[in-house]
Amino acid sequence: MKRFKFRLQRVLDLKERAEQERARTLGEARVEERARLDEVESAAARRDAAAASVRGSGEQAMPAGTIRNLGLTMEAAQQRLRDAEEEHRGATEVAAEEQSRFDGARKDRRAVERLKEKREDAWHEEDSRGEQRELDQVAARRWTEGNKP
Repeated sequence: MKRFKFRLQRVLDLKERAEQERARTLGEARVEERARLDEVESAAARRDAAAASVRGSGEQAMPAGTIRNLGLTMEAAQQRLRDAEEEHRGATEVAAEEQSRFDGARKDRRAVERLKEKREDAWHEEDSRGEQRELDQVAARRWTEGNKP
């Protein structure tokens, strides 16, 4: 009995490698997205701390320069939060694009894989028919040899 050989096996192998590469790239994009989210959370915490400092300083009289510095600190913290949110949005978009590319690579690989499965099933069916024909021929020969006058 011959072994099944899929003529497009190299294509399937390439599709599998492409899918693995996309999975790796997607993983990196998700790690980057998480890092940007951590930065957003950190910037929000710094902004909240600056706001608490500004609120706490309102209870006592302060020189104008100190008030100005507190305002600038608050503005800087607010700007850093906006920047971190923008970076996170960009990282989220990249992760979404990579997810889409990964889904496409997985779909491509799966299409070739299904073709292989169908061809292998057809090959097994044809192989079984061939074996059955051989068995039928042997049985027919034996029957004719046993029924000779």
